[in-house]
Amino acid sequence: MLDKFNNLPVHPLIVHAAVVLTPLAALAAVAFAIVPRWRYVLRWPTVVASVAAFSTLFLARESGFPFKKRFTGSTGVLAHRIQTHQHRASILFWLALVFVVLAVVVIWLLAFRRSTLPPAAQWGLNALLVVSAISVLVLVILTGEAGSRAAWGT
Repeated sequence: MLDKFNNLPVHPLIVHAAVVLTPLAALAAVAFAIVPRWRYVLRWPTVVASVAAFSTLFLARESGFPFKKRFTGSTGVLAHRIQTHQHRASILFWLALVFVVLAVVVIWLLAFRRSTLPPAAQWGLNALLVVSAISVLVLVILTGEAGSRAAWGT
């Protein structure tokens, strides 16, 4: 499906978008959660960035499968590095799915709906959003690092 664009492998191209958009979305979500006076301003950018980040992660995942076929038969350190990258990317994909759903739900409840949720519920939702954002941020860094080690052999 997603293999080449202008005879270049698509995976490394798409990964760059994911590596930029995912941390931006995570940081926007954290700011939304911990600075209530910024919520009105950050509601749409956070939703858009979260959905865009997940979309690029999805495309990176889909383009990674055909890209991996180029390295079929690899052994030793390279095979281990590719396996590590793929394992982290799989976890990242599911964490990012949880993050984007949580971001949309929390923002809808706290910014769009002007919910009268009790303060404890609001605090809990914000805490979940921060934990998921930080998890995605850390994992995108670890996944990217594993991918760069596989690509560059360092």
